[in-house]
This record gives sequence, structure tokens and C-alpha cells, in this order.
Amino acid sequence: MTKHVARFMDKIDIDRCFVVGSSLGSFLGCLLYFERQKQVERLVVGALHHPVSNTGSLDPVSLRAVMANGTKAMTDASWQACIKRIGNICFDRNCPASELAFTQTTIYAQDDRLTAYRELGENFIKHIDDDKVRIYPERIKIPTLFLSGREDIRVNVELLTTAYKKVPGAELSLIDKCGHLPELEHPTTYVSRLRAFFSATYREASQGDSASRR
Repeated sequence: MTKHVARFMDKIDIDRCFVVGSSLGSFLGCLLYFERQKQVERLVVGALHHPVSNTGSLDPVSLRAVMANGTKAMTDASWQACIKRIGNICFDRNCPASELAFTQTTIYAQDDRLTAYRELGENFIKHIDDDKVRIYPERIKIPTLFLSGREDIRVNVELLTTAYKKVPGAELSLIDKCGHLPELEHPTTYVSRLRAFFSATYREASQGDSASRR
């Protein structure tokens, strides 16, 4: 999946970029940085603590819980099932999620989605100890923001709070009364914190360039 994204970057001529991930996307974002270190300049790890866990890899127990929640929705690809799936991982179980639920319902209704989803999850678990997909936080050398909901049932916030500094110079931002989908539950706060992070790193880079020229 990481190599697919890297090839997509090549196809549309992306030389440099900021990578913002959420949940599994954050894991892939870290792997993409290791794959393309000269191209990825900033990294946002959203709704994920595994990069700073003791293993540096996805957790099989968490993955099976994710698969159980997803499988229920895909087995009954209805509007109600998708709304419930989203609510299960939000702080506010009645969080408005109509657009996301519509997208999920459309995808899950396809005949091959359930089988593909199960195979994907089992393959993640099968290769959980593969060093190629292990994240060593001390090797991340770019400005990194960990952004998470404080009440995220899939994130060990206590671990994240104490261990995010394993990534040199990393920042941590927690959003109160927020679960696994801060971009959905608190979109204004989510975007403002991204902007603050990117603006700060831009200023630091500009100052560094000026000092180098002097």
C-alpha cells in the first residue's frame, strides 16, 4: 500500500509533500516517509500511537477489534449499519456522519469488499513481526505532529503522552471530548491545529534558510 502511494506521487510529479494520516493512514504515512525520505517534509500522525509503542507495529488485538466493527457493517451494508460503525469509534455516538456513511455504504455494497477487507486484516496480522513494516520512531527526522482525540478508544493516550518524544522534536496535540475521528467530530479544531503546525514548521524552515545564506 505504501509503494502504491509512492508510485502515485511519481505519476503526478510530487517532488515534496506533507503527509497527513489518520489511523491506518498514519501508519502508512510513517512507512512512506521511510520509503521517500527526500520527498516527505512534514508528518502528521493522527489517531495512532503504534509508532511510539514498544513494538513499533500495529497491534493484533486492536486490528481484530477494528475488523469486527468493520465486518458487521460490511455484512449488512446498510445506512444504519454504517452510521452505527462510525458512532462506535466517536466520543459523541450521534456525531453527524451522513457523508461518510454514504461513502461507506456505497463501497461496502460491492460484492468483493468483505472478502478483501478480511484478507487485508489477516495479512496485516500475519506480517506483524516483519521488520520491513516496523516503525523505529528515532529514525523519523522530520517535524512530526501526533494529533489525537483524548477519548479515542483505539489510542493509548497515556502511552502517547509519555512516549511521543521518541520522535525527535515531535509535538503532541490532544482534542478533548473526541474519539477516533477528530476530523469528523471537531473539524474546525482539527484544521486549525494542522495549520498551526504547518505554519510553525514553515517559519522554522525559512529562518534556517536565512541563517544558511548569512
